[in-house]
Amino acid sequence: MQERVVTHRYVDPLDQLWIETARAIGLREPLPYAPYSAWAYFSCDKDEASAVAAARAQWHGGGNGGYAEGQGEAIGQVLRGRDPFADDALLLRFADLAMTVFLALRAGQVYQGVDADALAGLAARFEPEDGE
Repeated sequence: MQERVVTHRYVDPLDQLWIETARAIGLREPLPYAPYSAWAYFSCDKDEASAVAAARAQWHGGGNGGYAEGQGEAIGQVLRGRDPFADDALLLRFADLAMTVFLALRAGQVYQGVDADALAGLAARFEPEDGE
């Protein structure tokens, strides 16, 4: 029996469009994404509020002097000091990116998007006194 050689693979045009669009957006403007905070969001298997709280704690250092991903110089320059957890629109973009990246990496799936209503009202400015 002769071995079959695969020379082309099927690429879903919508997936390819999404990849090209995400790349174009990423080249045009900074994406509110940080890997450790995104992982904290993705890996929280509770409700949206708990996932946002876990990611926010990673971003701000958890209030106990731990690693604060949002305080890194590179992230500070890229995001120009913006906090993705302080603004509803940035929080939605952060959550979408976190789920898109890690669902693709962990399960090989295309993410369909975060429910904006589930995140409504969860953005809040960080106050160090809150001890988050």
